[in-house]
Amino acid sequence: MSLQERIDRGLDFAAFIARYAERDARWELHDGEAYAMAGGSPEHGALALNAAIALRSIFRARGCEVFAFDVYVRAEGDDYNAMLPDVFVRFGPRPPANARFLSDPVLIVEVLSPSTMDFDRGEKLMRYKAMASVQHVMLIYQGEARVEVFARPEDETAADRDEDGRVVWPVSVHSGLDGDIALPRLDAALSLADIYDGITIPG
Repeated sequence: MSLQERIDRGLDFAAFIARYAERDARWELHDGEAYAMAGGSPEHGALALNAAIALRSIFRARGCEVFAFDVYVRAEGDDYNAMLPDVFVRFGPRPPANARFLSDPVLIVEVLSPSTMDFDRGEKLMRYKAMASVQHVMLIYQGEARVEVFARPEDETAADRDEDGRVVWPVSVHSGLDGDIALPRLDAALSLADIYDGITIPG
């Protein structure tokens, strides 16, 4: 999905949900500002669905839940950011039906849109990394068979840090339709071919 329109500011999560939960469009909260989400392309939806199906086949036997499109995630204590990942995985039983958000995903998947790629790979990725439970963030490209997987370092105290002092997460890049996408922190892997099943990749 892409950020389409900012129409409200100064919101905490409770106010955001009260104003936007029942509207037709999808919304996200970024630094206390509400953004309407532009509709995704058919390829975007197909890639997200492929990822959800592949991950469910891997993690269901472990007692994990796979969510797609409709549940917010936000870090504990962060009342001014709430994201709607395309897909995410969490351990444990399904939450109550009235749960508005979850703070314990272990894997987050985003299908990148050209119009918001910089934001998705920048500010939004940073917010996902700030969630203590997240072990991997997977970014799936449209228009080419390319998947990037960011992994939380096993020893964050010894990990490299960027110029702002944030822990640097190693990233692995997977291209083409052959081979697997490794998720070492979760002891799992899924097929590139499954992610891009039915998707036409330009030559």
